[in-house]
Amino acid sequence: MSEVVMNPVPQREINEKGEEKKDSNIAPVYEVKKEKKKPKVSTKIQFSRKDYHIEEKYDETINVKQYNHLGQLVDTPTPTGRKLTREILSDDFYSKYVKGKRGNSKADHHAKCIFRTSEFFNVKVDHIIKAYSILAGKKIDGFWATDLIDRFGFSNGVQMSRDQLRKAYNKPNVQSVEVAQSKIYDILNKTDINKAYVDLIEDIKSEFSRDIREKSIYGE
Repeated sequence: MSEVVMNPVPQREINEKGEEKKDSNIAPVYEVKKEKKKPKVSTKIQFSRKDYHIEEKYDETINVKQYNHLGQLVDTPTPTGRKLTREILSDDFYSKYVKGKRGNSKADHHAKCIFRTSEFFNVKVDHIIKAYSILAGKKIDGFWATDLIDRFGFSNGVQMSRDQLRKAYNKPNVQSVEVAQSKIYDILNKTDINKAYVDLIEDIKSEFSRDIREKSIYGE
């Protein structure tokens, strides 16, 4: 049976000044820096379902086999007598953000797109509307900033997948969309949109300068 030999614990040595001697053979201990957590979104702009939804009661139905007027046996929705509750977008939401009334298929679809955009970016609709006007004409990683928001159908109800947006900009892969999307997410989660965009551009310039400097020293 092989014997396991443990490394001896190094003894502490004290010099004449009463200070601990440092052993050059002992590897230095480096402190691991913890990643800073992202700051929480301000409650003034943070998304909340209850801001846009109301509860609606409706009749519960079950499908019952019945003969129709053609003599065919079909499933027919039949009320059970029970009332159920569901969440729907409020009338205020429609009147404030949607062109069209509830029950219109285009209006209903656009309302869902606006809500889902707000939910995805975790900020209120009003904040996105404000940001949309500020970011109009500005680019992030080659994408128009507003196109990154409109991918969810925010302004007109026309949605685009990541791959569709990639192809529209002739980008090599969907990762380019995901990276740009994360950047605009960070911008939208700030109360000061202008400053957040300027800070992003400054970071990109600094990173570009650092890459050029490193390549000039170390090569490609």
